[in-house]
Amino acid sequence: MNRGDVMNKQYNIEVLPTGKGDAVFAQRECGVAHTPYETEKVFYSCIKAGDVSGVEEFFGQYLAQGIYVGRLSPEPLTQMKYFAVCCVTLACRYAIAGGMDEAYAFNYSDDCIRLVDKMKSEEEIMRLLTERARELAAKVGECKAAGAYAPPIRTYWSGSFVNYTIDPKKF
Repeated sequence: MNRGDVMNKQYNIEVLPTGKGDAVFAQRECGVAHTPYETEKVFYSCIKAGDVSGVEEFFGQYLAQGIYVGRLSPEPLTQMKYFAVCCVTLACRYAIAGGMDEAYAFNYSDDCIRLVDKMKSEEEIMRLLTERARELAAKVGECKAAGAYAPPIRTYWSGSFVNYTIDPKKF
């Protein structure tokens, strides 16, 4: 069994092996697996919190540990583009959860994906991802500081949504 391809040595991103029919078996045989969901949640939660320094710190740690992603394409640049689309999509969903306006977040995501689509190198894509993760966290922080989202959303994301009801007469 071969381990996956190292997509980008500078950023320590490895593509998991797919095996001949059973990717899970191939990955177990090689002793590698996807980056844990909990690890991803910690990173994206920094964006949700508007924590730029947390994004910077965790991104460095995340890359140093190595990121393991499934094989999305046999072509390295396309693989990196697909990985970037996944990252941008998740980051923007967490930004919405952090209080960013949905329309703004979706347009931000679309803009990032269009930029990724035009890129010609893995390094370019990683620079964009790191820059945009910081930028997105900063924008969420601005939204939080300005109280830019509605009280029901603030209540929901603070974890106290259980007893909150919406009065339809108010709309």
